[in-house]
Amino acid sequence: MTKEKPIIKTKKELKEQDILIQAKNRLLKEKAQSLFNSAFETREHYDWEWLTRDLFRRGYQFSSYDNRTRTVLITSRTGIQFPINLTWVQMRNVKNQVTNFKPKWEVLSSGKSEEAVTNAKYSGRLLDYYYGRLNLRKFLKETVMQGLMFSVGGPWQIGYDPDADNGRGEVYIWLLDTYDFYIDPHATSIEDAEYCIKAVRKNLAELTTNPDYKFYGTPPKEGEAKLAESPAKQFILQS
Repeated sequence: MTKEKPIIKTKKELKEQDILIQAKNRLLKEKAQSLFNSAFETREHYDWEWLTRDLFRRGYQFSSYDNRTRTVLITSRTGIQFPINLTWVQMRNVKNQVTNFKPKWEVLSSGKSEEAVTNAKYSGRLLDYYYGRLNLRKFLKETVMQGLMFSVGGPWQIGYDPDADNGRGEVYIWLLDTYDFYIDPHATSIEDAEYCIKAVRKNLAELTTNPDYKFYGTPPKEGEAKLAESPAKQFILQS
């Protein structure tokens, strides 16, 4: 059996290959930016609506949004000396009621055999274990709160870390901020979406030293000053 000889490329061929890779990556970046801009512009109206609801929950019932300057005006009326925020009280009651009855999973057996019944029994115990291990009670409360404020809750990012628990692996769950999650504006469900985008804050040094990121030319010396991609979330963080 003869071994195939490795193909040795000339400097010219390597340079041409690198140019093609750069062109492909630039086109990919432009497409990703275009898709994000589409999702961002479509959701921008909802961002300000969410912000208005959130401010109302926080007690700023007399705030208003100026369409001309695209800013939020936090105002108050002197005629009311002791405003009572019933909205927050009701939302808190609903949030606590969701987990008050200690929800549990019930796993139904796939058949009547002893093995199927036993498997369903231990599967239920495993899910109960993860309910406490992953602190799902807290996530459920936060998801309900997001639903009450934004009419949507989540999404949850569920994954598996093979290096966790001393190399034995473990499941992890993250509850994403609604402001940081962008979805295909033409989709009617998460399954129907062509793409989803999660806006993440990163230190510039993390990107310049990460081998998974490649900069063509001189990397930027300073990162962006904004704290969030959504102007509404930026307002909340700075207020």
